[in-house]
Amino acid sequence: MIKPWTRVSSQLMVADSWLRLRADRCRRADGLIIEPYYVNEAPDWVCVLPVTSTGKVVLAREYRHGIGAVVTGFPGGVVDGGDPDPEAAANRELLEETGYTGKATVFLGACFANWTNQTNKIHFFLARDVEKTADQTLDAQEEIEVLLHDLAEVRAPGFFRQAYHITCLHLAEPMLTDRC
Repeated sequence: MIKPWTRVSSQLMVADSWLRLRADRCRRADGLIIEPYYVNEAPDWVCVLPVTSTGKVVLAREYRHGIGAVVTGFPGGVVDGGDPDPEAAANRELLEETGYTGKATVFLGACFANWTNQTNKIHFFLARDVEKTADQTLDAQEEIEVLLHDLAEVRAPGFFRQAYHITCLHLAEPMLTDRC
C-alpha cells in the first residue's frame, strides 16, 4: 500500500513577494530518502470567465514573461490575504484588470494547480451579465489590454493556450448559451 512520505527536514530557499520555494528532505515508507524535493508554496489563484448580457466574453491580453509572449486569456490572479474568500478575489481581479463587474458570480469548482510540487488550488468562476463600471486599476507591473470576443470565438479549439483557462471554459460550458 502506498503511504504518504514523511518530511524529515525542510529548508526555505526563496521567500519574497513573488515566490516561496522550499527544499524538503523526505522519507518514503520503505526508507528511501528523496532530496531535495522542491515545493512551491503558492497562494491560491482565481480564474474568471466574464460574459456580458449579449454573450461577449471579456478577456485580458498581456505579456507573460515565462513564455515570452503576449497572450489572451481570462482575468484572474492571486487570492490575497485581504480577500475574505476566492469569490471576493475573483470579483476584485475582474474589476482591477478589466473595469468590469458582474451581476452574479457562479463558482464552477477548484483544482490543484500542479499537485506534484505546488501547494495551491485554482478556483474557477463564471461572472454573468458583466458590464464596464470603472477604469482598470492595474498593479505597477501589469499592462493589460481588455478585449471583447464572441463566445463562439472563445470556444474555438486552440483559442487558449493556458491549461487553467481551458479548464474554466469547460467547467462553465453547461451554463453557457449564445447569450449566456
